[in-house]
Amino acid sequence: MKIFRYFTLLLLTVCTFQVGSFAQFTVEEKIDSTNANDVQEQKMELLVLDFKSKKPIEADVMIKGLNPRKTVVYKDVSDSTLILKKYRIYTVSVIKKGYMYFAHRFWPDEAETHVERIELKPLGLGIKSSIEDITFWEMKLRFTQICTCPRRIDRLPESKSDHQHLCDRSCQWTSE
Repeated sequence: MKIFRYFTLLLLTVCTFQVGSFAQFTVEEKIDSTNANDVQEQKMELLVLDFKSKKPIEADVMIKGLNPRKTVVYKDVSDSTLILKKYRIYTVSVIKKGYMYFAHRFWPDEAETHVERIELKPLGLGIKSSIEDITFWEMKLRFTQICTCPRRIDRLPESKSDHQHLCDRSCQWTSE
């Protein structure tokens, strides 16, 4: 009977060590808080400049990514400082009358301050512009007119200038 007890005890001991050897436990190490260079937020300096003169100009700036649910719009901004989260992707779009549309998508730099320098080009023929943040939903565009003319035109004119020749008043054109 003693041999059976010793054999059972030996078997239990071997099973316990064997199960313990398959466990994936590791010893926790203390985190060194002095070497914490992982910055979650950083500053972004936004500069809107004229391409030729390099002088600041005021423009409408739209930023996707500051608020995860909607686009943030700033009216008449030439320079500003914003707080960014470094784990988000951002798209900066700039609109100014008389200038080309500007859009730029980026991840923030690892530096403490991210500088977004936007140089708007004046409108002109043959100039290329980035439209990476514009989404086209349908391939058709239908024009309608809202005209306050005393005499209505039955057909839609080929262009706005054709209608202005037929009508002295300026009509509002909308796209649907």
